[in-house]
Amino acid sequence: MSSPSRLDSPIAIVGGGPGGLLLARYLQLHNLPCVVYEGEASSGGRNQGGTLDLHEETGLLALRETALLETAQAKMRTGPAEAMKIMDKTGKVWFDENDDLQPGGATKGRPEIDRTDLRAILLDSLAPGTVKWNHRVSEVRALSPDTYEIIFKSQPAVHTALLIGADGAFCRVRPLMHSTQPAYTGVTMYDLQIAPANLTPSLKALIGNGTCVVLSDGKGLFPQMNSGGHCRVYAAISAHAEIPHEEPWPEVGQRRQWLLSLYEGWDEQYSALIMAAEEETATPRRIYAFNPSFTWDSGETTGVTIIGDAAHATAPAGEGVNLALADALDLGKALVGLFSQPDPPSRNRIHDTLRDFERTMMGRARPKMEISEHVLAQFYGPDGGAEAFTASMKEMMHAAGPEA
Repeated sequence: MSSPSRLDSPIAIVGGGPGGLLLARYLQLHNLPCVVYEGEASSGGRNQGGTLDLHEETGLLALRETALLETAQAKMRTGPAEAMKIMDKTGKVWFDENDDLQPGGATKGRPEIDRTDLRAILLDSLAPGTVKWNHRVSEVRALSPDTYEIIFKSQPAVHTALLIGADGAFCRVRPLMHSTQPAYTGVTMYDLQIAPANLTPSLKALIGNGTCVVLSDGKGLFPQMNSGGHCRVYAAISAHAEIPHEEPWPEVGQRRQWLLSLYEGWDEQYSALIMAAEEETATPRRIYAFNPSFTWDSGETTGVTIIGDAAHATAPAGEGVNLALADALDLGKALVGLFSQPDPPSRNRIHDTLRDFERTMMGRARPKMEISEHVLAQFYGPDGGAEAFTASMKEMMHAAGPEA
């Protein structure tokens, strides 16, 4: 592993999510050529999901160091938008921050931003033509220790010496490094959207200003306010839920009624929440995650690595995008360091740099993966529910001190 390796072709980034796009932004700020290959037909080809909170040590830091924080702040929501409310199926409120987080008052330091807005900011920051749309990957092959071929479903194949997999839990690049896939957690989420016109005063009171978490019987409802008065609702059903055997996802026109049947016996205000959603927006999504103890050995792999969910997919717990942005920032710094010297880096140095990056990435991700696994059990496990999650929330707030 001693022959020199030059950056004769752009760095290839597979996946145009937040991690892949922020990595491209960092590389371009430091004059390293890169291309992002994205399977979607255009930036509006797929709904990007609801809101997320950005954390100081990961997501906010990544935006700051790519000179995008000020732009993003114009789209961020603080104070009331950060409020969490926890309820159970009877309508009992176990925890509520809405009275404490008022306009112009206290904040939690984790501003909310819509995923669509964040992606648009990242896309607008890139040089024209950086993202190659409609490039859905079917296979990635190693042609030699220094050359990789990306084969697309409907586009000509490309070759690259440096390849980054940022394409999510079922990454097409990851098999070059290891064969382990994330496992189904037993939780399926149904993504729903409510237009502002359908948010009645009673529904607004139910949800609050931020996110409402409703937990009982191995099931969950998660309505969250997004920008512009829109609302996103995630209906979650776990393996511990007492429901009839799983049926095929129904056609448009029957989906809300089908979801209602899964929440039979819950307070009627939750039925109103589901029925307020737009029928055609309802989409199922199975949740997959890696075991937090999972490790891999990249062996002799040289110019390949993975970031974000491709490396450490977790169940939703507020960390996924933040970790992906932190991964992208760290990898960007590592790559710029490799190619900022007068002489091209050796194959050996590229290998060692990427393996060092992976150790740092997984060292940061593993505690978050463990938290996510714990939250999953609190939400949906046989001993979980609103009371268990509330107790955990109060315990974490107490441990963090009065400034949390």
